[in-house]
Amino acid sequence: MRVLASLAGLAWLAAAPLAQERSGLQNLLDAELARFPARAGVWVKHLTTGQEAGVHADDTFNSASVIKIPVLVLAFQLAEQGRLSLSERITIRAEDVRGGSGATTRPPISPLAGLAESIA
Repeated sequence: MRVLASLAGLAWLAAAPLAQERSGLQNLLDAELARFPARAGVWVKHLTTGQEAGVHADDTFNSASVIKIPVLVLAFQLAEQGRLSLSERITIRAEDVRGGSGATTRPPISPLAGLAESIA
């Protein structure tokens, strides 16, 4: 069962019968994710038909670089307002290095990096 809640707080309960046929959308999603060389999860909804499909849709995943999106949006908004310079040089310290992947997992070649390169 899947509970869908609208922003207004209304909730609908939808139960799919066990013998329900797989949708074309689900088949397409399954085929595309099967080609992906890693474990991934996705849930989609066709906004016109209301048809839904998912693969590992309820599994938990680390957010990884997804957090960069709102950080970049804010940085560009602040730059546009003149409150932040994307060309400003910053010092990357040992305590700035984090686990995961990407540039912040290893010491920089140069301890100075532009703000734009550091958040991208």
